[in-house]
Amino acid sequence: MAVWSVTALLVQHGGHLLVNFLFRGIFRHIEEGNAAAVEILAAATFAIGMLNAASMTY
Repeated sequence: MAVWSVTALLVQHGGHLLVNFLFRGIFRHIEEGNAAAVEILAAATFAIGMLNAASMTY
């Protein structure tokens, strides 16, 4: 169980880094109050989490 938890954590973190790489300065935009940047990050995090959960169930 711990191995799956660590795997899920690494995949989620990798996805977060990928979004940060693809959308340079997204955190600066979030700090400036840009709602679109927040929605992109939230949607990407949700999608990666759903794919992560779906791939670990059978």
